[in-house]
Formats: sequence, C-alpha cells, structure tokens
Amino acid sequence: MAGHLFIAQVTETTSPSDILLMALAACALGALALVVWVLPVVLGIRAAQRKGLSPHWMWFGLHPLGGWVTWAILQFGIPPRATCARCGKEAAREANFCARCGNALLVTPRRRFL
Repeated sequence: MAGHLFIAQVTETTSPSDILLMALAACALGALALVVWVLPVVLGIRAAQRKGLSPHWMWFGLHPLGGWVTWAILQFGIPPRATCARCGKEAAREANFCARCGNALLVTPRRRFL
C-alpha cells in the first residue's frame, strides 16, 4: 500500500463521474505545474529584451527554480541601459556620453542590495 500513497485506486465500484473528476484534477495539477515552470521563462525573456540583454539567459529555466532565480536577477539585479535624449540610441551601461552624438547621458546611481 506504500506505493499507492498519492494515487487513487480505481475499483469496480468507482463511478465514471469519479474517474472523470480524478482525471480533471490530474490535468489541472499538470497545467498548474506547467504554468509555474513556463511563466518565469516568458517573464525573463521580456525582462532581458527590455534591458538589452540576451534572452539566452533563460536557458537556466530548464530547471523551474533556475527560471525563477534568473528572472529575479534580470528583473531586479541588472539596471536598464541608458538612452540618449538627443538621438535615441541605447548606450552601454558604463557610458557617460552617447557614442553617436556625444551628448551627456543622465547617470542614475545604482542601487545596492547589501
């Protein structure tokens, strides 16, 4: 009986409606698990594209916990790229001046978590 701890036993007295309810519960649980696994990958790809980074960081999402950790780092740990107010070109994170027009970029201080 130890092997059947979480599995419902279907017997001759189990009604078809009970079997249908068990199947629907299993499908709902599987769908929830899939959403919890895929959601951080989708959110992480959007965060990477928004910040001008490669979306390939989300390969860590092959493991569900890795996807959530990578999304959190991309979302909260890496500052966005600066955009030149004059010409609209995205500059490197370390740049103080635009490479195209030489305009001074607005530099915001980085937040420290520790």
